[in-house]
Amino acid sequence: MKILLFLTMLFSELALANTINYKVEIPETGKDVRIKVDLWGYNPWLADANASLLRTEYKRASFTKNEFTMVLPEDIYLDIDQGAGKVPKEDASYFLTVVVDINGDSKICAGDLRLDYTRQDPHFISSFPTRVLNFLMTKINHGDADDECKNTSP
Repeated sequence: MKILLFLTMLFSELALANTINYKVEIPETGKDVRIKVDLWGYNPWLADANASLLRTEYKRASFTKNEFTMVLPEDIYLDIDQGAGKVPKEDASYFLTVVVDINGDSKICAGDLRLDYTRQDPHFISSFPTRVLNFLMTKINHGDADDECKNTSP
């Protein structure tokens, strides 16, 4: 049985820094629930090039408030390196990946939550607009778990 969750993220641009404000809605929150958010950058004009991991943040979920802020330098686009030189600011694009570690063991195992790309297209952004992005979450199956989890029971 799949559990669908919504992850809501609000992107806003400030004068001195790019700030991503995001809110994670989780129906059940235990004391060890951790949220991992990765910000990736890429140049959409490059074919067959991997995106660059720009930032990773880990946050503890709570029972009442799951609102967080990721502050980024104004020149975050300079960290994008896909093997073809630095990416100009106007060509920089971004996307987020989110995983919810239900039991807080720092492993991505069956039962943890990830973005559901089969039911929703990813949100690709070229700047940090002031709008809310909703993400569908789904449980991770045993076959999609980290290798270190596959030797244990689902």
